[in-house]
Amino acid sequence: MRIELEEETSEEVKEYDEHRERIEDWAAHRKEHMKELPFWERVRWYVSYHWIQAVAVILIVAFVGRLVWSYTFGKTENWLGGIIINSQVEDSALDQVEEAFAKTQKLDTKKQLVTLDAGYYLSNDSDTMNQNDMNYLTKFEANISIGAVDVMIASSETYDYLGGRCTYQDLTELLSGEFLAQFDESQLYYGKDSDGKVVLSGISIQDTDFLKETSMLIEDPYISVPISTSNPEHAAAFIEYLFEQ
Repeated sequence: MRIELEEETSEEVKEYDEHRERIEDWAAHRKEHMKELPFWERVRWYVSYHWIQAVAVILIVAFVGRLVWSYTFGKTENWLGGIIINSQVEDSALDQVEEAFAKTQKLDTKKQLVTLDAGYYLSNDSDTMNQNDMNYLTKFEANISIGAVDVMIASSETYDYLGGRCTYQDLTELLSGEFLAQFDESQLYYGKDSDGKVVLSGISIQDTDFLKETSMLIEDPYISVPISTSNPEHAAAFIEYLFEQ
């Protein structure tokens, strides 16, 4: 019995070795044959026999390529974000202001974005607020809190109503004394900074070309810079632009 078992085992090993040699010969022959084929013939052969792997590789390469392109070329920066509260103005008019200001700053408008959003309507009376008013107020507070608002245009009444919901940059620290000297006290608005200190926080834009050219309907408008702005220098540049037109 032991002798028969050893003989069977020996025959199996021999068959395995012969089978392995045939596979190695076939692989060597295929390798030599592939070398003789033109490049695109080799690609076609590979895809026909390994199409699942080929599709997977193509998808991975496409995905990685898209990530690289998005990071390298598609990355955008919110260069300036402005909001206008309780006004009536055409979006096309604001688009023109955005484009003109971006041009003065020599921005790449595909990557450095300037946006003026007039879609804010806040009630100045807490007792009569409805759900829509609450939604707008929530939107306002959320964008202020994350630093998405660099400049804000609103009436003095709206600024009074907002009170502690928004604090402001001291414009005497953001703008030059020479620039501020052109305004008298009736054109200035005073609010509170993050420490509760009363500071110069707004300038009237009532007589600016910006207001006239956009045909904006808003009563007693002032422009200010929230304390949470991510781009105080850009905000200052925009304010100066409005009065240099």
